Amino acid sequence: QEGFHQALAHACGTSRHHFPPFLSIPDESEPDHQLHQEERQRFQVERMILFTDAVFAIAITLLILEIKVPNLEFSGLTSAKIQDALMNQTATFIGFFISFWVIALYWIDHHRTFAYVDDYDGKLVFLNLLFLMSITIMPFTSALYSRYIDYSLPTQIYCFNIAFTGFIKLWMSYYINNPKNKIC
Repeated sequence: QEGFHQALAHACGTSRHHFPPFLSIPDESEPDHQLHQEERQRFQVERMILFTDAVFAIAITLLILEIKVPNLEFSGLTSAKIQDALMNQTATFIGFFISFWVIALYWIDHHRTFAYVDDYDGKLVFLNLLFLMSITIMPFTSALYSRYIDYSLPTQIYCFNIAFTGFIKLWMSYYINNPKNKIC
C-alpha cells in the first residue's frame, strides 16, 4: 500500500502528506497516530473485559437453572408438602449459593486485576480464555456436586474445577504483573 501512495504522489507531483484523508497513510511518528494506536489498544483490552463480564454473567445465570420449582399435585397440596419438596432441594440451593459466590469472587478479582491492564498479547488472551473455560464449566460441576452430594467423585470434580480456576487466575495474574510482558 505504501508503494501505491508513493507512485500516486510521484504521478501527481505532490508528497504523500497532501492526499485527501481517505487516501493518506498516517505517519507513525505523528502524535495523532500514536494516540490513535493507544486508543485502539485500549479498546481491544476493553473488548476482552466486556467479553469476560458477559461470560461471568451467563455462568452465574446458568447456576439458577438447576433449581427447579417442585412439581406437586394440587389435589391435597399443603404447605407442609411444599416445604418437604423444597427441603429435598437443599443440596441444590447450597450448591447454587456456594458457586454463585465463588464465581462472583473470581469476577471481582478479575475486575481488580484488569483495572491495571493497558496492553494485551496472544498469551494473555489465551490465559483469559482458559480462565473463562473453567468458569463456564462451574455450573455443570456445581450441579453434579449438588445432585450427588453423598458421593466423593462429584465433590472431587467440583473441587478440582475451583482449584483449576484458581491456578489459571494465579498464572494470569503473574503474567500480567510481570514487567517484562509489558501488559500493565
